[in-house]
Amino acid sequence: MDMLDLNIALDIASRVGSDSFADLAGMLATSRYYHFISCHPDVLKSVSLLPFHQNAARINLTSVYRPFFSRCLEAGNPTAIYLESLRLATTEGRIDEGFHMLRLFQWSDASICPPEQFFTLSLFQIIIGHYDDAIATSDFFVDLVGSYAAADVLATSVFRNILQIGPLKIRSQSNTWQFDEFPDCIANGCAIDTRSAGSFRQSIVFSSEVLSEVNLDDFVFNSRLANLQSQYRPFLLQCLSKDNHTAQYVEGLRRLAQEPPSQDSLDMLGTTGPHLLYARFAFAIFLLCCGSVDQGFTVLETFLQKAGSFDIVEAQIRNMGTREVRPYARYMHFNRIPYCCLDHFTEIDVCSHCFGFTYACIIEQLC
Repeated sequence: MDMLDLNIALDIASRVGSDSFADLAGMLATSRYYHFISCHPDVLKSVSLLPFHQNAARINLTSVYRPFFSRCLEAGNPTAIYLESLRLATTEGRIDEGFHMLRLFQWSDASICPPEQFFTLSLFQIIIGHYDDAIATSDFFVDLVGSYAAADVLATSVFRNILQIGPLKIRSQSNTWQFDEFPDCIANGCAIDTRSAGSFRQSIVFSSEVLSEVNLDDFVFNSRLANLQSQYRPFLLQCLSKDNHTAQYVEGLRRLAQEPPSQDSLDMLGTTGPHLLYARFAFAIFLLCCGSVDQGFTVLETFLQKAGSFDIVEAQIRNMGTREVRPYARYMHFNRIPYCCLDHFTEIDVCSHCFGFTYACIIEQLC
C-alpha cells in the first residue's frame, strides 16, 4: 500500500478519520508512510475531533492529547479553531485573539465552520462591547441551525465546553461588557419558537446544565452575596434550584447562621458535604452545635483525613452576619470528656474532639 498515489492515500486517510481521529491509530502504526499520511495537514484539517468536543479538557496545555490537537490547529481544523478560541478566552484572558481567530477563519472558509463557532463569536462580541454585531451574529446562528430549539442545544454545548476547559475567571474584559438596552421580552419571557436573540442568550445562561455546574466561588469568598437583600441572590437561588453544590452549601450555611436551626438546613449541608470540604466541615460543626455529638465527630473525622484547620467557614459566617441570639446554646452538649481531657501542649497535636469542641463553641457564640 506504500506504493499508492499520494492523493489517493490522503483521501483514504481522510475517510478513515471522518468519524473520529482515534480511527487513525491503526494507520499510524502501519508504516512510516502511513504515519506521514495520517499526520498530513490535509488529513488533520478534516479529521473529526468529536472526542475533543465531547470533553474539551483534552485541549488544555497539560493534556496528553495537546500535541496532536496543536497539529490539527496548525492545519486549520474547524473544531480545533473553535475550541482553541474558547481556551484562549477562558483560561488566558486573550479574548481578542480568540475573537480574531474565529473571525479570520469564517472569512477564509465559512462553509466548513461548525455552527458553535457563530454562537461563540456572538459571545465574544458581547464581551468586547460589539453589541449590535453580536445580535446580528446570534440571529445568523439561529437561522443557520434552523430553530431556537436546535440553537439551544448547540449553545448549551458551548457552555459545557467552557466548563470542561476550566475558566480562570480573570475578567480581563469586564470594563467592555455593556448593554445599551435590554430586550423588552426579558421581563415577560417568550416562547422558544419566537424568542429574540437577547432573551435566547439569557435562556442559555439560565439553562439547567449551566446553572448546575457554574463556578460560584464569588459566593464562597464573599458570603454576603448570599444574603436576602443581595442583588445577586436571585441568581444563587436559580443555581440552588438546579442542585448546584456550591449554592447548596452557601444557602445552607446562611440559613443555619441567620435563621433558627432546622433539619432542612442541615440536610442541605449534608447533601453537598461529599463534594465540598467547606460543606463537610460546616456540616460537622453544626451537627455538634445541634447536639448530634456522635454524628458530628464522625463527619469531622472524615474531614480531618483530608484537611486541617478550616477558619474560612468561620470567616464566611462573620461576613454574612448573624442574629447573635445564640440559638444553638440549648442544643449543644458533649456527652463525655475526651480522653485527652482537653490537655494539649501545642496546636499540632490537638485531637479531633478538641478541634470539634473548639469550633463548635466559636460558631455557637457567633450565631
